[in-house]
Amino acid sequence: DLEKFSPGDDAWFRRRYGLGDCFVCIYAGTIGMAAGLEVVIGAAVQVKAAGRKDIRFVLAGDGADLERMRAAVERCNLDNVVITGRLAKEEVIRALSACNACLVHLKRTELFRAVIPSKIYEAAAMARPIILGVKGKAAELVEGHEAGICIEPENPRQLAEAVIRLADEPELARNLGRNGRERLAVKFDYNRLAEDYLQILSGVLRDRALASLS
Repeated sequence: DLEKFSPGDDAWFRRRYGLGDCFVCIYAGTIGMAAGLEVVIGAAVQVKAAGRKDIRFVLAGDGADLERMRAAVERCNLDNVVITGRLAKEEVIRALSACNACLVHLKRTELFRAVIPSKIYEAAAMARPIILGVKGKAAELVEGHEAGICIEPENPRQLAEAVIRLADEPELARNLGRNGRERLAVKFDYNRLAEDYLQILSGVLRDRALASLS
């Protein structure tokens, strides 16, 4: 929905979670086993070891793995990971608008090769570059529209490298985000899909009406 999800810059969210002017990569969604968010912990460790104090990871959401992720952040002493807990839908939109890149990630399994997470469309609508850790159809979609960087699922090194690259190449980040909005999100906008469906339905009804008269 391009009306609900539209590009912006939400200072409130950054102030609330102490993000300052950092480059922020967000995962917004269910924090469950399928998401494989250990990859964020591993990437955050590597980013911190590289001395990149200008980069933050945000995990926004709730789920069965929430407390385990919080424990991992504390155990690894990661001051570059923020976990918000459950957010209202309106707050999720504000969170996306406050961040610089969106992570879409699922565990590496054949089952997920046919899955296209809705998070892809939300990130694209917000004109945010996507870091995609999902193989198969989702990767084809993001790569085909040049809307983000695809990484191997459950690969912390590649995630860290992708985030650092986008932080260091703002023009690349802008271009990927713009491609997502203009090429991907517009193509799959709910309103446009509804109009296309109505046109098809109208055509079918018209053909049936003409056939009944002949």
